[in-house]
Amino acid sequence: NDFFKAHNPLWSIGIVQNLPEFENEYISKYILKQITERLSKKSVVKMQPAEVFSLLVTSRERDVFKQESIDMFQLCIDVESKKLDFDKAIEAHWKKYYWTQYNFCGPVLQQSYFKEIAQSIIKQQTSEAKLEELLKEEKELPSKQDELLKNLGFSKEAEHLIWYARNIGTLKAVRMDPSYFAYCEIEKVLKEIAKRLQISITQARALNSRFMKKYLVDRKYGENEISDAYKHSLNLYQNGKWTFLIGKPALEEYEKQLKFARKEEIKTELHGTPAFPGKVSGKIKLIFTVADLDKMQQGDVLVSPATSPDLVPAMKKAGAILTDVGGVTCHAAIISRELKIPCIVGLKSVTRNFKEGETVEVDANKGIVRKIE
Repeated sequence: NDFFKAHNPLWSIGIVQNLPEFENEYISKYILKQITERLSKKSVVKMQPAEVFSLLVTSRERDVFKQESIDMFQLCIDVESKKLDFDKAIEAHWKKYYWTQYNFCGPVLQQSYFKEIAQSIIKQQTSEAKLEELLKEEKELPSKQDELLKNLGFSKEAEHLIWYARNIGTLKAVRMDPSYFAYCEIEKVLKEIAKRLQISITQARALNSRFMKKYLVDRKYGENEISDAYKHSLNLYQNGKWTFLIGKPALEEYEKQLKFARKEEIKTELHGTPAFPGKVSGKIKLIFTVADLDKMQQGDVLVSPATSPDLVPAMKKAGAILTDVGGVTCHAAIISRELKIPCIVGLKSVTRNFKEGETVEVDANKGIVRKIE
């Protein structure tokens, strides 16, 4: 009860922040339109709209991923100069960042993950140069953004929305980082629940929190209730009331709701919102969950409904990143700007239109992805 009292208000606030970008990317489209119009009139700025967009909406604050990168480069520098013992340094780094890619259901990062990264950096002997580059970019970002705003002469309304878009990413990290840390830590509780009810931890995660007392204290649940909840669960909000369905009724209601969904024809070219500029070609890899990470190869085009922290290892290998949903504030947009990987978000149906292994051309300068026959 204490967990959900702390968690739910925090989550609700975040939903309000993200709604303007979730389906139709109202803010992103407005800002891109303003940028395109200003660039056509201001010859002093020699940049593509997507480049300007990416630069202006990049957060000025460090998130946990950037801080982890900085700490990793410093760790490698200290190990190379014999200031730190490698194994002890990796253990300390792991204790600080083991939860960062946990998302909703893990897994927790192992020390071996950070050890492999550190060994690779040390082998390349680029620690100091990479750290210096990262800190320099961070220091120069505010002045570059201010100069662009001045040169392009936006309206007060446009400047305010650019500021909003930039800071919404920061606020998202403030909200999500404690949530992911909490999900990671509460896994210990879920394991104990699973043990007492003699179910798997995956089934324990599917339990409705409102019925936890019924399950754990009163032990009142039907023979197949927990397995049915794991297979099919649905929260339905209608006429001001919530209904929680499990098993066959949940599946039937879901199929009923699908009848109202928009039917779309298969397309070979899609348009979305550029999150970070660039133009590349590559093979599609559909990355939906952690189970898909192993099939991602360096330079593949990562395609996902929406990315999350647990998919970051695959994102780091991507030649480009494409998502169905999201705008300037989404996870894919924020991480692609940090990794400097071409990215298009809000493509609506990229996971349905393109298949595993197909070759596509990604033009993240214009927000276009097309299938190469």
